[in-house]
Amino acid sequence: MLRSDFLVHNEVRRELVRTQANLEKIQFGVTRGVVYFGGEFWVRIGVRKLDGEKYFDVLVSTLVGLEKRVRRIPGVADIFFRFTNIEKSGGFWRRMNAKPKIGPVIQGPARHVEILEGAESLYEEDGEEK
Repeated sequence: MLRSDFLVHNEVRRELVRTQANLEKIQFGVTRGVVYFGGEFWVRIGVRKLDGEKYFDVLVSTLVGLEKRVRRIPGVADIFFRFTNIEKSGGFWRRMNAKPKIGPVIQGPARHVEILEGAESLYEEDGEEK
């Protein structure tokens, strides 16, 4: 580990301790100024008793604050978050394995498709797939 990476590592650890995160489940490392976070990110104060959305809002606000403070550390080139329970995608935080909210699916009428002569059908004669 380079001396500069060692100094960044110490500063990142200091910032993690200042947050309300459960440090037992977080791993992090620094390579050439790039900070990598992994594990699970949970807040360890009594807000876990809140409903899912409010607790998620607390997680996101804690992560946003942590990211801002880590980016201010001299020598930090970039940050990668690889948490198993929450991810940053397109600048927004979302739960892992969460299905995107989409509107109701509207199914239109089925269309009849003719099979051209000489083309192979995907279905056998009785209507089952090959």
